[in-house]
Amino acid sequence: MGLLDQIEAAQEEDEKPPEVKMTEAEREAGMSLLTSPTLLEDVVADMEVLGHVGEAVNKKLVYLAASSRKLDDPVSVVIVSQSAAGKSFLIDIVRLLMPPEGVVNLTSLSDQALNYIPEGGLMNKLLILGEAVHNEVVEHQIREMLSAKELSRMVVTKDERTGKMASKVVRQKAVVSLMMSTTSHELNPENASRSFFIHADESEEQTKRIHEQQNKKYTLEAMKQRRELAPAVIARHQAAQRLLRPVVIVNPFAQGKEFPSSLMRSRRDNKQLNELTAAVCYLRQYQKPVKAAGGLEYVECDETDVRTAWALFTQGILKATYLELPESLVRLYEDIRRLCRNLVEGTGLSVTEVSFEQGQVRKWVKWLGNESIKKYLRKLVELEYLVIKSGFGRGQRVKYQLVFDESLEEMSGLEPSPPESG
Repeated sequence: MGLLDQIEAAQEEDEKPPEVKMTEAEREAGMSLLTSPTLLEDVVADMEVLGHVGEAVNKKLVYLAASSRKLDDPVSVVIVSQSAAGKSFLIDIVRLLMPPEGVVNLTSLSDQALNYIPEGGLMNKLLILGEAVHNEVVEHQIREMLSAKELSRMVVTKDERTGKMASKVVRQKAVVSLMMSTTSHELNPENASRSFFIHADESEEQTKRIHEQQNKKYTLEAMKQRRELAPAVIARHQAAQRLLRPVVIVNPFAQGKEFPSSLMRSRRDNKQLNELTAAVCYLRQYQKPVKAAGGLEYVECDETDVRTAWALFTQGILKATYLELPESLVRLYEDIRRLCRNLVEGTGLSVTEVSFEQGQVRKWVKWLGNESIKKYLRKLVELEYLVIKSGFGRGQRVKYQLVFDESLEEMSGLEPSPPESG
């Protein structure tokens, strides 16, 4: 072996993460979580201890996505909301619960940064890219990772024997659970279709829960919880994650189930529902026997896995997936329908005949800022859920009307019924 080869080998050895050895106490703590019959509810409760209140469905989805990093087809998520809704905090909490060696957390990156992560550095990792504001080069790399499970680039090298320059393709395996947060719903559609959309809870009830949690921050009880309970919670989850084995998942319930098929993208969404079911089964692997057939060892999905995945999919993902709209826009649209019903009382007009102005919406809707209302009204006009009836001239106030008196779910053909299993 030449000197250069020895140096490169030594560098590769230095880049390998040190093997983590767990104590018996850590193993017992991790196993107590993985074998708990209320595993996902325990996850929610533990996140409450770490300071994240509410959003039980979102907590389960993000935790399952992070845990799925060890599967051949991990689940990726994009959390969408307005500013200050807590989307980044949820990701930060889940990151704490994952073993450090299983996480790649990047707050910013250059065009080629992902290509030069050491070999194996993107294998079965939770990859956090923070706010989803990237240029087209990075967007392409994200698509390649999520679809092809690799990153590739063409480089020019010099042949040591002939001295000639030649091009070659360098490939690196990249199997990741990707996690991003954003305030913009206008994501690259190719990337968006490869991830679950999760909307942060922007309700007034959630805001009250957050205020209550914030007001407890400097209490003696909260101080004790951060010093005594939080470290134990984090240690237990990190131990549990290290105990998860790279097992094969078989789903005998997948065949014969029916999935809403009105949109073309349901082809990919059906695939992701199956991957979510596999993620639930994977996390619950110690609650079922390891089976074998034809020399293949595997863990089989059960009805609990199927029901859990479908409930999470319908409650946290399906509406956003099919409507392809932010939850806050859907909520505003329903508030506008209620405003129109209020305006037509005693007029003899139908809901679709009454006109309203932006100022009336602003007074009616208390939970959304002026700029968001303005942006969402334009979006609803663009999508032809609203129509502009007057105000085309300079200095004239714009008046809007509803096109239909139906919910967005009704117009989309969204079907809430669960798939057939068995």
